[in-house]
Amino acid sequence: MSDEQVEKKYGAYICTGCGIGDRLDAGELESTASRDGRMNVVKQHEMLCSKEGVQMIRDDIDNDGVNHAVIIACSRRAKVEAFDFNDIAMTRCNIREGVIWARPDTDEAKETTQEMANDYIRMSCGEIKQMNKPSASGQQSRNPNVLVVGGGITGMTAAIEAAEAGYTVHLVEKSGALGGHVAQLHKRVPFKAAPQGTPNSPDANLPMPEDTGIEDMIAAVEG
Repeated sequence: MSDEQVEKKYGAYICTGCGIGDRLDAGELESTASRDGRMNVVKQHEMLCSKEGVQMIRDDIDNDGVNHAVIIACSRRAKVEAFDFNDIAMTRCNIREGVIWARPDTDEAKETTQEMANDYIRMSCGEIKQMNKPSASGQQSRNPNVLVVGGGITGMTAAIEAAEAGYTVHLVEKSGALGGHVAQLHKRVPFKAAPQGTPNSPDANLPMPEDTGIEDMIAAVEG
């Protein structure tokens, strides 16, 4: 049975930690997700990314059939490992960085901050209804080979990093010699500027040109 044929059951999970519960009325957020978002299950937790919070969501997935979830908490770039529910369709509603951290913490702004959070929830609930559980086409496979074109400092950096990540790297350089333009330099400009307040005078203690380090990088690539 395809995902489109499976009955969708929606869950919205609201975190009140990280100051969210202090700045927003969590009960109103819950009502918004239930009334406007039409979520089947709506729950709060004081720290949704904790072991207990994650288990609460997992129990609803395993026991109550929730297969579409909205995580109402922090940025989707945060707590990725905690909210790793890859067996369902899921979206993240960012009311921490996107709302309370972006709004002034004043009595005058309290009402509009709450309205903004409610709107974020409405949008996320709308988004999850258009989503299906990700599924592989069967055509994907991991290719352990990486082709890097150019043996200058950028290409060599990419080659070394990729090799350290476990890939087999094929480095192509048209000139037959590694190093690029940097290999032609005697020294390079220092990466750090002089400390603030350093006088502009001939005897000032300014950062001096540094070794390029290109020989070590070439040796690492050739090794």
